[in-house]
Amino acid sequence: MSEPQPTPDQPPAVDLEAASGVAACSAAHRVRLQRLAGLDDATARRPSLLSGWSVGHVLTHLSQNAESITRWLEGALAGVTVARYPGGREQRDGDIEAGAGRPAPVLLDELWRSCMALEEVWARSALAGWPDVDPPAPDAPWPAAESPWRRLSEVEIHHSDLGLGFHAGEWSQELVRWLLPRRLARLDTQVTDPAERRRLLSWLVGRTDEPGLGRLSF
Repeated sequence: MSEPQPTPDQPPAVDLEAASGVAACSAAHRVRLQRLAGLDDATARRPSLLSGWSVGHVLTHLSQNAESITRWLEGALAGVTVARYPGGREQRDGDIEAGAGRPAPVLLDELWRSCMALEEVWARSALAGWPDVDPPAPDAPWPAAESPWRRLSEVEIHHSDLGLGFHAGEWSQELVRWLLPRRLARLDTQVTDPAERRRLLSWLVGRTDEPGLGRLSF
């Protein structure tokens, strides 16, 4: 007997997951923009919680991250492989440095515009069935349908990096549900020091209160 095929009112599970990601990230965009309203130049120049980056650096990165995802998805919709950052890491870092010192209203306007443009391309990608391209972009080796969740990670985690009152205790349940199992799966490759691996295992089997590991990469 053949398997039942999805009907138009029963989209594939991946589409439902992507739709959940779009909804969660769109809500996160609006919460962050509301909480950043009224940001002044002095605050934008303050150091963030990320070494070497000011608040302006983090906001510029959040805008350019949205722009990079939009660029990649626009390429996928056209059937073309497009890198998120055509100039690679050097271009990304240079653009962040160049944009970080702009006035606070300019930083916030760019953030708003980049978020809205990304949400618009998500809507078109969903209607097109989240097309992917082969080969994938070198700096975006994930399915297009995963992009809302990856953006949500950037938005919520970097919002707490701003050092402006938002913290990890406010991260959404949607972010935790999606990201935690993926980060746990990476622990085996990220923790390579033998002593740290023992501490991690001791914690996982309930023999210590915390693993006492060094900082992991994002």
